Amino acid sequence: MQTKFKLILSFTLGALILPLITFCQTTNDIKDRKIKATYLQTIDQRKGQVNVKNNLTYYDKHGNTLETFELDKDSNITAHETFKYNHHNDEIENIIFDSIKILKKIVSEYDKWNNIKLRTTFDKDNVLIEKTISIYNTNNYKTEENTFDKDGKLVRKWLWNMTKKEC
Repeated sequence: MQTKFKLILSFTLGALILPLITFCQTTNDIKDRKIKATYLQTIDQRKGQVNVKNNLTYYDKHGNTLETFELDKDSNITAHETFKYNHHNDEIENIIFDSIKILKKIVSEYDKWNNIKLRTTFDKDNVLIEKTISIYNTNNYKTEENTFDKDGKLVRKWLWNMTKKEC
């Protein structure tokens, strides 16, 4: 009985600590360690139900995520994302798929200071869903973010009053 308890305790602690170790890797850690891919399995057991998720992620030589795959317990793809980056390693494109088809595409544009100035979201037919425009002050701090729907109607507005970064 004591051995079974130790085994359950070890498995539980391992299941809690391993994802923390995996998610604590920064882009620089991935780049420095020349990691090309990671695989993470999550087993969620609640009220007698077991839910198994498998995540497979591929990285480029700069440590940027190139592709992610979410797989079910039988290794069938349930979700897939691809990413593209500019020469400053800023994400310029993110395409989100279900198991096969494109669900949406997000395209980002940057200004000469590498601040995101425009993020455009398209649906599966490459039709505009929403557009977000970011505005920065002369100190290079974001002061405003406006999101417009497909008809150009303002649906969300964020304002910041920043004179220095507070991190």
